[in-house]
Amino acid sequence: MKTALLVMLVLATLAGIYLLSRDILARVVIRAARRLAGLKSRQVLIADQSMHYLEGGAGETLVLVHGFGADADNWLLIAGSLRARYRVVAPDLPGFGNSPAPVDGAFDVESQAAKLSAFIDSLGVSRVHLAGNSMGGQIATVLAVRRPDRVASLALLDPLGVEQEPGVEPSITMQRLNAGGNVLLPADRTAFAQMLGLMFYRRPWAPAVLNRHYEKRWLGQRDLLGKVFKEITERYVALAPLLPAVRAPTLVLWGAEDHILPAAGAEVLAQGLAHCEVVILDQCGHLPMLEKPRETAQHYLRFLDDIAAR
Repeated sequence: MKTALLVMLVLATLAGIYLLSRDILARVVIRAARRLAGLKSRQVLIADQSMHYLEGGAGETLVLVHGFGADADNWLLIAGSLRARYRVVAPDLPGFGNSPAPVDGAFDVESQAAKLSAFIDSLGVSRVHLAGNSMGGQIATVLAVRRPDRVASLALLDPLGVEQEPGVEPSITMQRLNAGGNVLLPADRTAFAQMLGLMFYRRPWAPAVLNRHYEKRWLGQRDLLGKVFKEITERYVALAPLLPAVRAPTLVLWGAEDHILPAAGAEVLAQGLAHCEVVILDQCGHLPMLEKPRETAQHYLRFLDDIAAR
């Protein structure tokens, strides 16, 4: 009996070391990717709200805003190209990545836009170029309307907020959501893999330890993500009525094969925005900065060049 207990204890210890080392290795890979992109980890306290962000480069400031369930690291694959000419700042929104949940408990888009506005105020610059993906694009648009003096340009990558407009057919994800199933809140590893299958046209390669790290984090935050999803849908912000108030020149970049938010939403934005350029990326899903990083960076830099030349 004592021998069996000892064996079980040894096996449990080895399993714990393995799992711990796997998490440590994932963090090492993430730190290396940040270093390769030229970004450093920072922390700022704004009105009792701690926010983590990544920063690198010099010049005019680009603020890159991630989407639902994501974090600042979503921008690493394009940050290196952008950092060569700009100061790149990518925050973890409150409740995501390494930023703790918001002190006021509010995750709705208007509240998140207010927090992002306060974060931008802390950067010590008068204006920024603002980019956002998915929920981050919706937040960025709201901020561009609420604080037009602070936003020099706007880049929207597959943004939330126009998927319910007339003429936009529901995506696979929206159809399942309307039928009572939310693929964005997976309950197990199989469901998580299915969600990723909808996120990408062709899933980009990543180290297995990194895939497992993000899978574990997403599944572990299911209750929190459920709260976020509930608030952004119950206090839904439709972008179409806001678009005439957007003064900033805007780049709309969308993956043609987006199964989360359909690319037809780009036409809604083009019709509502006064100064808008639309780019549709073929063979690309919901996260162009991860699936097509080179093309995404090229289009964004050219757009910024065009603005500077005006």
